[in-house]
Amino acid sequence: MPNVSVSWSVTSGGGNVSSSSTPSDQNGQALVTLTLGATPGANSVSASAAQLTPVVFTATGIGPPAKLSYTVQPTSVTAGAPIVQAVQVVVQDVQGTTVPTATTSVTLAITSGTGASGATLGGTLTQSAVGGVATFNTLTVDKAASGYTLTATASGVTSAVSTAFDVNAGTATKLAFSTQPATAGAGGAISPAVQVLVQDPQGNTVTGATNSITLAIASGTGTSGATLGGTVTRAAVSGVATFSNLNINKSGIGYRLAATATSLTPVTSTLFDVTAGPATHLAFTVQPTDAVAGTPITPAVQVSILDASNNVVTTATDSIYANFSISWGGTPSGTFRKKAVNGVATFDDLSIDKAHTDFRLQTFSLDRDLGIPASNLFTVNVGPPARLTFITQPRDAMDRVLFDSLRILVQDNQGNTVTASTASVTIAITNGTGATGATLSGTSTRSADTGLVIFADLSIDLVGTGYTLTATSAGLSGDTTVAFRVVGPLYATQVSAGLYLTSCAIVSGSAAYCWGYSGNGQLGNGTTTGTGAPVAVSGGLAFAAVSAGLHVCGVTDAGAGHCWGYGLNGELGQGSYADSHTPVPVSGGLTFSTVSTGVYHTCALRPGGAAYCWGGGAAGVLGDSTYGSSNTPSLVAGHHTWANVSAGYAHSCAVTTTGEAYCWGDGSYGDLGTGSAAAGIAPLPVSGGLTFAVVLAGGEQDSCGLTTSGAAYCWGGNGWGQLGDGSTSTLSTTPVPVTGGLTFTTISAGDAHYCGLTAAGAMYCWGLNRFGQLGDGTTTSRNSPVAVSGGITFTSISAGRDHTCGVATSGIVYCWGYNLSGELGDRTSVNRSVPVRVSEP
Repeated sequence: MPNVSVSWSVTSGGGNVSSSSTPSDQNGQALVTLTLGATPGANSVSASAAQLTPVVFTATGIGPPAKLSYTVQPTSVTAGAPIVQAVQVVVQDVQGTTVPTATTSVTLAITSGTGASGATLGGTLTQSAVGGVATFNTLTVDKAASGYTLTATASGVTSAVSTAFDVNAGTATKLAFSTQPATAGAGGAISPAVQVLVQDPQGNTVTGATNSITLAIASGTGTSGATLGGTVTRAAVSGVATFSNLNINKSGIGYRLAATATSLTPVTSTLFDVTAGPATHLAFTVQPTDAVAGTPITPAVQVSILDASNNVVTTATDSIYANFSISWGGTPSGTFRKKAVNGVATFDDLSIDKAHTDFRLQTFSLDRDLGIPASNLFTVNVGPPARLTFITQPRDAMDRVLFDSLRILVQDNQGNTVTASTASVTIAITNGTGATGATLSGTSTRSADTGLVIFADLSIDLVGTGYTLTATSAGLSGDTTVAFRVVGPLYATQVSAGLYLTSCAIVSGSAAYCWGYSGNGQLGNGTTTGTGAPVAVSGGLAFAAVSAGLHVCGVTDAGAGHCWGYGLNGELGQGSYADSHTPVPVSGGLTFSTVSTGVYHTCALRPGGAAYCWGGGAAGVLGDSTYGSSNTPSLVAGHHTWANVSAGYAHSCAVTTTGEAYCWGDGSYGDLGTGSAAAGIAPLPVSGGLTFAVVLAGGEQDSCGLTTSGAAYCWGGNGWGQLGDGSTSTLSTTPVPVTGGLTFTTISAGDAHYCGLTAAGAMYCWGLNRFGQLGDGTTTSRNSPVAVSGGITFTSISAGRDHTCGVATSGIVYCWGYNLSGELGDRTSVNRSVPVRVSEP
């Protein structure tokens, strides 16, 4: 309506109107100007007119920018991803009214103490307000955590803090160590436990991850060949895999662990070291290699002090001893005790002079028990040829032939045989030794075979003393033998081979010499050492007769009996049951003309024809009508007058001055000649009515006799032809003639062979010939007499256990047969099937 008067009045907020009343215009509008009050805020103006309802108008007064406020708060977000709804901050006046004209520069930051320490707010963090509003649409946070707030700041206005929001971890993409491996002892657990995180690209732990994670020693780190022990694969729990029992078996520096999981980027740990544990044992860490005798083993042998996992304990300084395990002999050299340096003892000068395969070294600590380990096997080889060495020496030579053979080795400087050597070696009499003008004959130059040179046919033409031989070879040091003699033969008047392994003879002047076995003093020289050459019987006694065997007895020129050797059965007759190594007189003061030693007893004949026996009395062998032993002479029963008496193995025989033969003792093989196998404890007559000059008790089974006409008869066992009758019968209990028609002047009984001597001095033997005791050049037993080879003329003969001896018309003593104990007296131990000369002493 036009021309209506409208009244205006300010009802609140201050300010004033330009007029208190204004009319309406033709459009019915009334206008007034409101000037706002000085204080920002709402200003109210009331308009009224008659008969109309008043109207109130409100206008706001906006002040200058005074503070900031969030109109769009930050919301929870994934780490590293933009906050989905853009954050908005308004610029307000003090009344909280947006100042639309404001272009204030506003900056956002993570409020201190909220969220994750060290987190970074990314994106455009400073924006200028547009229409009083600053909008942030690229904001990110890199670290997952809850309770983040953002603080908005701007110059000259009050800052504002947002409401809390969370930043969540992103998708798992990589691994990271949260607890790195620390230095540990070899074989011991790495502590604290190693932990590996499953992280998003921003490095946040993906707490929901349960990935299976595997740890290993990073390639190229630590010690080659080391092994990571313990549980090396673990499932993450809340994004964390914890490895609580890891260990590494080899010490070393610069280890790293590598963590891997399917579809995740792997990670490598920081460096750490593994130290050795406590020392538990020793080991050869540089083994000995093959070496040459007498030269140091190279490279130097090393012995290390190790922990339970075989790591060198570098802090150990023990004194370590190492030496050869000398099962093959030899003398080691070098420094056997070394101080360990950094846990290792180095032996750089060890050597041994003995060449052999399969040597070992052994080592131990001198400070504590770390065991005694042995090295690998190694070989010590022979060095180059350097010298010659005699390994057999010449003994005194008989008949100008050197004893057996001389053996020379080609050796290196340490005395090892150079088996590859074929050096030519020459042997010669050493200048100025032996007899002047003597010549060495035989093959004096020979080539080595496997380092050994054997000279088997040498002889020297002149008897002499003080000989030595020298061996030479080009480029090698020579060698010289010990001194020796070249001796002549033994001359004697009587020889006895006996029923054992010893021989004796009487030489000119009535001195007795013996040779061969002497285990019980049979040589009579005060020792029990046997010899292959005659030695003088002690005591200076002059003997008229001697009889050898397991014990030896002799009759002196004055008729006194003396015995020596084995005496445990009383066979020495000295009143005791004991051995003697020198002659002891037979008890009783009796004089004797002859003596005969059996195996375990002795019989002797007095000048008046009475016979006495002593020693073991088994089977009645003493003939004194008892079975008892006697250690003094016991008279043979029967009151016979005897011309000779003979002691055998287990029986005895004798012949009377009227030619009647008697035997007593064991008769199991018919060896008593009585026509039966019965034994006799007193003399029993031999059947046949023959007139004997001599009757001999042989070995265990047989006897023989020589009639006054020179015919030989034998009886008893015939297993080896010892009856000589040409038959193969097993035995005869009565005398049978020896075949061949030979006439003998004397016969001699051995153990299972017999020999006879003709008037022309020819010697024949028969019976067992296992060792050549028949002297015919063979070892074939004979059941009839065969001639002894060599054409030697003998004056006396003696058959022994397995050998035979005789004295030639020249006085030279010969022996042949078994010779293991040197009973042939030729200075050898070689059996002979033909006569050889007995050496002079």
